[in-house]
Amino acid sequence: MVVVAHLLLENSLLFPGSHLKCTLNVINKSKEVLSERGSHSSNLLGIFYDESFRKVKEKVVYYTAKPRDEDFSQIWTIEKVYAQVNGHCSCDESHFGRIDQGQITYCDEEQPMEKLEPLFLKKNNMFNVFASQPKSFTQMENFTMKIDDKRTMQFSLTLPPSEIPPSYKGVHVKYSYLVNVSITVSNARQGTITKILRLPFKIYNPLASLVPTSSCLPFHHNFAWNFENIKLSERDSFYYALREIELYVKRHSTPSHYDITHRELSVCRFSLSTTAHRLGDTVLGLFDFSNRSPNISVQKLRTDLIYEETTLHANKKSQTVVSYFNYNANHMLTTNFSIMIPPHCPCSFSTDLVDVKWFLRFVFNVIYEGEKEAMEWSLPLQVFVPSDFRPLHVQSHSRETCLLYL
Repeated sequence: MVVVAHLLLENSLLFPGSHLKCTLNVINKSKEVLSERGSHSSNLLGIFYDESFRKVKEKVVYYTAKPRDEDFSQIWTIEKVYAQVNGHCSCDESHFGRIDQGQITYCDEEQPMEKLEPLFLKKNNMFNVFASQPKSFTQMENFTMKIDDKRTMQFSLTLPPSEIPPSYKGVHVKYSYLVNVSITVSNARQGTITKILRLPFKIYNPLASLVPTSSCLPFHHNFAWNFENIKLSERDSFYYALREIELYVKRHSTPSHYDITHRELSVCRFSLSTTAHRLGDTVLGLFDFSNRSPNISVQKLRTDLIYEETTLHANKKSQTVVSYFNYNANHMLTTNFSIMIPPHCPCSFSTDLVDVKWFLRFVFNVIYEGEKEAMEWSLPLQVFVPSDFRPLHVQSHSRETCLLYL
C-alpha cells in the first residue's frame, strides 16, 4: 500500500493581506497506482479527481472501502500534520547588515503551544521576510486509513499586510513565498515516515511601486488560522494605492515627444503613447526621420524593453531584455514598434535591498561624415500592477502538488 498526500492552493496569485486558502488530501491507495499512473506528481493528481469520490463539501471528510480481511501492512496511521507559511529573501550575505531583522523568529503574537520543528528552508544566504508559528492540524491526526480511505481538510490564513516585498526572482536578490505542510504517517511494515510538501505562491504589492518596502516584516502579525469558516470575504487593502496608480497613469497618458540628436544634429523625433504602463499593457512608439539632418544617415535601429535590478548596498546592476526590435531604417521617413509587457514580469518596485526599474533603450547605427558611429539613448518607464488585477486571478491560477509515501 502507498499513501499519497495532495495539497491544493485555491489561488496562487495574491496581494498582501489577502486570505490564503488551501485543501489538504491524504489517501491510502494500492500499489497498482504506481504502475497505472507512475510516481510523478502530475500523474498522481488524477487520483483526487476520480468519479468514485464525491466532491468535498465538509471541512473534514473521509471515505472507507468495503470491509475486508485485516492486513496491518495495508493500514496506515496519520501521526502528525502541521503547517507553516513563510516568505524568505535570498541574497548575498553582505546585504544582511542593510536590514533590521528584529530578531523575530515567528511573527505571530501568541506564544507557541507546543514545540514543532520549523518548516521553512534554512540556508546561509537566506533569511525570513516573515514566518508564522507552525500550526498543528489535530483534526487529521491519529487517524487510521485502510485501503481507499481518504482524509480531506480545508484551512485558510491571513497574509501580512502591505509591508512585505512582492515576489521577485532576480539575479542578486530573490523574494519567495511558500506554504509548507509536514505529514507523518506510520505503517506496521514501513515504520514512521515524514515528508514535507512545499507549494509556492506569488505576491503582488502595488504599494511597493509607490514607496520602498522592508525586506523583513517589522512587526508582529496575527495569521488568523481558520479551520471552520472557509467562506471569507476578500479585504482590499490597496484601494488607495491602486487609486494613486490610476491617477498617476492618467496624468501620464498623453503622448510624449522627444527630439533625438547626435553631435548636436537632429536624428529623429520619437513619440511615445505614455510613460506609465501596467503589466500586460502594450508600449507604442513612433520614429519620425522627416526632419533628420542631411549630414546624418540612420542605417539601423534597435529598440530594447528592459528592466534593471540594482542592489542598494553593493550597487550591483543586472539587466533583463524582455523584448527587442531591429530595423533597417535606411531611407525610411517613419517607423514604429509595439511591445507588450509580459504579465509574469516584475513591476517597478523598491525595497531596502533592491531597486527594480523599467526603461526603453535605443541604439542607432548612423553614418556621420562617412564614418560609422553608434549612439545610445534610454527612456525610463513606470510599470505598475493593473488595477483590475484581483478579479482576473480570483477565477483561476490554482496550484497543487503531490507527494508519495512508500
